[in-house]
Amino acid sequence: MKLLRTCLAITLFGLLCVFACSAHAQEPPVFYHWSDPVRLSFGVGGGYVWHTGEEANLPTTRKEFEVGGFGAYNIVPNLSFAGYAVRGFENRTWRVGLGPRLGVWKSDDKNHAASVSLRYAWHAGPESELPAFKHEWEAGGEYGFTFSPKVILAAYSAFGLDSHTFRSSVGARYKLF
Repeated sequence: MKLLRTCLAITLFGLLCVFACSAHAQEPPVFYHWSDPVRLSFGVGGGYVWHTGEEANLPTTRKEFEVGGFGAYNIVPNLSFAGYAVRGFENRTWRVGLGPRLGVWKSDDKNHAASVSLRYAWHAGPESELPAFKHEWEAGGEYGFTFSPKVILAAYSAFGLDSHTFRSSVGARYKLF
């Protein structure tokens, strides 16, 4: 069953990739050498996170503030390898996630954007505070609003494919580079 859910998530992500690539085909692509630093971005930020879903699989702390780092490496236009590492204030656990992120929409003025992602998430910290699934694939969606050239307001929600729980967050990020 776990393999079936993973295959389904990868298939859905692939279909979204095809949709996004065809939707953005009219934009002229800009390609940089793979080692060009313009492909890399990193920022720090914080926000409020809450968890919902199957009671037995939820972490002990259901709602809290968290801070951390966010990064991405742009592979091609609209497709990045993205990750995060955040720490909760109340439960003192770390959550780290890595995986592909696909941009599915961007406004004409480039201030609003939406993306979907498939990430593998790890949890570490005090055993009593960890969720039932310490690592799992999560499928998510994100909306970002560029408030200023360095400040991004973001909303993110992800579904754990093993735990069947939702994790949602809202917050702000400061772009370092």
